[in-house]
Amino acid sequence: MERIADYKGGLLNHLETLYRPGDRALALELVEALGLTVVDTGFVNETGSTYLAAHPNGDDQDRTNNVILLSEMLPSQAEIEAKIRSLIAADAALTAAFDSYAEKARSDPFGTPHFGLRYPSEEALTPVIDRLRNRLSPALSARVSVNELPPLEEKVEGFPDIKQVFVYTDVFGVGGAAYGQLLELQVER
Repeated sequence: MERIADYKGGLLNHLETLYRPGDRALALELVEALGLTVVDTGFVNETGSTYLAAHPNGDDQDRTNNVILLSEMLPSQAEIEAKIRSLIAADAALTAAFDSYAEKARSDPFGTPHFGLRYPSEEALTPVIDRLRNRLSPALSARVSVNELPPLEEKVEGFPDIKQVFVYTDVFGVGGAAYGQLLELQVER
């Protein structure tokens, strides 16, 4: 199979992620640090910004399959997101609850909503981890954490031995961005 469109079975074809107004450059920097090939689709959303298409396989830039779309959230969602962040910041108990959730997502991500990106080899994933840990701009670095989990002590039948690296960020997300987004980077060991 040369192109994902040649695959005849069912597949997850795309994710549409949203970034806050003003975060486009950070979203672009992050997906490029993840090793994805980014193409501006030219398709304009209601905010006047264009959709970015991030491709896990840069040799197959299918616009509708195996792609993560990034777009600026609409003003109505941006307003809700800003209000949620304001309420969290103004309420000590809510701040503590949010901080607890975010810490759980960063340190022990199982059970936290996320999506995964599969890399073809550990050699392909290693430079991605290095970029995320050491080469992000200060503005993006402050909004990204990287946590590589140790190998599972016991193998689970039906699952390969997978290296799992979790990236937590609030730069873009699927759904509400106020909670942040967890991404799983993985490769079969």
